[in-house]
Amino acid sequence: VKSYNPAEGTGYITCSLNADVWFGKQCLPEELQWSEDLAGVTVSFRLEPSNDGRLRAEDDSVRPHDPQTTSLAAPKRKTRVIPLASNEAPKESKKAQKRKAAKKQFDNALMDLLSAPASSGSVAAIDAISTADAAKQKNVGDQNGKEETAMQTVRRKMVIRTATKSAPKKKTKKREKQVQVQDTCEDLQEEAVAVDEVLKPCCKLCDQPVFDIIEDEEDEDEPGHFGKSLGVCKRHLREFENQKKRLTKWAAEDYAADANELHGLCSFSAREFHRGFCRDKVKLKLLVEYLLEKGIDPEAEGYADHSPLEDAVNEWKALKKTVECKESEVGKGIRSGKQLNQQKEEQEAEEGLRNVVLVLAMKWKEGEGRVSDFFEFKEDCEKLAAEAQSDSQLQDEE
Repeated sequence: VKSYNPAEGTGYITCSLNADVWFGKQCLPEELQWSEDLAGVTVSFRLEPSNDGRLRAEDDSVRPHDPQTTSLAAPKRKTRVIPLASNEAPKESKKAQKRKAAKKQFDNALMDLLSAPASSGSVAAIDAISTADAAKQKNVGDQNGKEETAMQTVRRKMVIRTATKSAPKKKTKKREKQVQVQDTCEDLQEEAVAVDEVLKPCCKLCDQPVFDIIEDEEDEDEPGHFGKSLGVCKRHLREFENQKKRLTKWAAEDYAADANELHGLCSFSAREFHRGFCRDKVKLKLLVEYLLEKGIDPEAEGYADHSPLEDAVNEWKALKKTVECKESEVGKGIRSGKQLNQQKEEQEAEEGLRNVVLVLAMKWKEGEGRVSDFFEFKEDCEKLAAEAQSDSQLQDEE
C-alpha cells in the first residue's frame, strides 16, 4: 500500500504494473476501513476494468498478505442491539411516553387558542399550556428536557402576546377626537378637489383642463399665456406649434420670401391638411388665433402682393371650379374607382379650404386682415364674412 486516507476513504497500491492501482474504502475488509497505518502493508487484490482507463481494485478484494495485519484494524464502535421478536416496532419507555403525551397536550392547546377568536377563553387556553409545561418539566430532567422547556416558555409568551394584540383596544376620548378631526379634514380635501375640478375650465377641444401654468409672467412666449387665452390644454398647444412649423415650410415652398404661416394655410402643398385638419372649424379657428397671438401678420404680402385672405379666396375659387367641372363630367361616362377617389379627395379639400376663407374673412371683419378695394372677389369676402359671423361653430361660447 503506497498511501491510504481513511477520512477520504481512498488510497493507492504500488505493484509491478506501470501505474499505481486506486482502491476505495469499500475494497477493504470492514475492520481495516478506518485504519491509519495501512501504508507499507503488503496486500493482494483483483483488478477491475474501468471506463476511464485508470487501474482500479475490485470491491472487497484487497486483503492483507500477512494475517497479523488485522491488529491494525480500528476498534469497533459499540452498537446497541435491540432484539425484535417480530416486525413490530420496539416499545417506548415510560419516560418517552409521558414526554410524548405532554407535547401532544401542549400542541392541542396551542391550536385551540390560535383557531379561536381572542376573548376570555384565551386565558383558559394559556392555563392549559402552563399545565402541560409543568407536566413536561416534571417528566424531563435531562439537558434536552431543559432546552425543550425553554422553547415552550418562549412559545407561551408569543401566544400571550398574540392574544393581547388581537384583543380590541379601548379608544380614549382624545384618540376619538383626533380620528374625528382627521376624517373631517379628509372630507374637506375631497370636497375641495371636487370643487376645483368643477370650476376649472376645460379645453375647448377635449375634456382635459386648460393649460394655464405660467412660470414667468414677463415671458410673452410662455405656453401658459396661449393656453389661458385660447382655452386649450397642453396637448393641443403642442399640436398647434407643430402645425405652425408645417405652415412655415409650405409658405416658403409655394410663395415669396415675405409670405408667412397664414399664406401657408391656403398653399397647394397643404391639400392633405385641408382634407383633414381644416374640416374642423373650431380647431381651425383656434389655430388661426394661435398664429395671430404668436405675432403672425394677417396683412403680409404674398404672391402678387396679396394678403393671406386674398390668396385663400383665389385658391378656393380655382379648386371649386375644378371640382364643379369634374362633377359635370360624371354623367358623360363611366369613371374608374381611382378617379372617383380623386374626386372625393378634391371635394374634401375644397370644403377645408372654404373653412380657411371663412375664418380669415371673419378675422378681417374683426380688424385683423386686409382686402384691397381692387380685389375682384371682394364681394365674395363680404358674403363669407357675414356667413362666418352667423355660424355658431365659429362664435365663442359664453
